[in-house]
Amino acid sequence: MRIWGREPAQWLAALAIAVEVAAGWGLPLNETQQAAVNAAATALMGLFLAWTVAREKVAAAAGGVVGALGQLAISLGVDVSQEKIAMTGAAVTALLAFWLYGKVTAPVDANMERVPKQRVIRGQVER
Repeated sequence: MRIWGREPAQWLAALAIAVEVAAGWGLPLNETQQAAVNAAATALMGLFLAWTVAREKVAAAAGGVVGALGQLAISLGVDVSQEKIAMTGAAVTALLAFWLYGKVTAPVDANMERVPKQRVIRGQVER
């Protein structure tokens, strides 16, 4: 998958370089804070990719993003506890699971056997 003609890894590398250059030119970020910015960006990119590729799996990714953003906030000096970050991540995951319920279908039938994906070609279902 490409974003504006570039792979996600290219965008993340460009961001990492931009953060390092900005810090070199005086942006007050230490190495830990730079790493936190890059980790949060990577988590956000992962969430975006999960959303575009497999929306039914986005709830777990969203919880991880909340954790990454919480750690970024802590590294930047925001006074927030690990418990609050964990509770927020759990709440986001639960809300997304609630929202996704009924919008996705499990790839197994009532006997727990894998159901093949179906494709619609010219109005007909292909199995």
